[in-house]
Amino acid sequence: MHDARSRWLLALVVVIGHSVVAPAAAEPTMTLKLPVFGTTAFPNGSSIVLPESGYGNVEIWLQDALAEIQVSTIRVRLNEVPMATFITTNRLPRGVRVIVRLGASVNADFSFRPGRDNVLSFAAADTSNVEYQAQFYVALNGAATAPRLADRAPVRPAAREVAAPAQVFPPTVRITSQWAAKTSDRVITLEVEVGDREGLRRVVVELNSKAIEEVILENELPVRKQRGFIAKGKLPGTVTGDGRKLVIAIPVTLDKPLNTVGIRAENLAGLTGYADRTVESTSVR
Repeated sequence: MHDARSRWLLALVVVIGHSVVAPAAAEPTMTLKLPVFGTTAFPNGSSIVLPESGYGNVEIWLQDALAEIQVSTIRVRLNEVPMATFITTNRLPRGVRVIVRLGASVNADFSFRPGRDNVLSFAAADTSNVEYQAQFYVALNGAATAPRLADRAPVRPAAREVAAPAQVFPPTVRITSQWAAKTSDRVITLEVEVGDREGLRRVVVELNSKAIEEVILENELPVRKQRGFIAKGKLPGTVTGDGRKLVIAIPVTLDKPLNTVGIRAENLAGLTGYADRTVESTSVR
């Protein structure tokens, strides 16, 4: 009887001990790190002062997410400018490390600017569609020799780290060409405007369901391709703009009596926008 009671008490102690020492689930955290300065890290919502140069790449770390992060959902913006071309992502267990390559472009929009509060924002979603958001406020100071928190940070709304996923829309495609439904011309000019607030990945021009030209975005600038290769010489027509808006004006040679000219645009979220126009050519038999 005594032995049985002792074994029961021992089992109770073990159960209680396990329940006491069991670690609580960690909450999601997001931090900004500067590898050049060692282990320096700043939490979400920080106002940070950096030297005007020598800070190198910065890293955004998301840790202890509620589920695995979908890398395709990661969005990084600097002063509302998409930085998709200048980031590298590394998966972490229930998290992600995002390396932001500042100064990798001659365009000043992709670097911290002096004389202002630069806003570096981050968003991503996990496999359960929970979204994680962070913002860091960065000011450059010529007198600073190392990163630090601002002495007098302006009062800002509390930064939300976990939120419902933001709604993402496909690119907008608008054909502006003024074509007649029937023409005697063999060559017509396609004029189109393509836009996307998340950032365009590529635009394909089609004639009768066949691709005749492709525009890809490299460093936020348009690069024209034909037959899958970057054109070596100057192609007829013009393509101007950036990753958020392109204006296209190119000639299209009709090859059937009844032709469909289509424009397919894909954004960085993988969503597609499409528009087409049908034109009849009396010069083609």
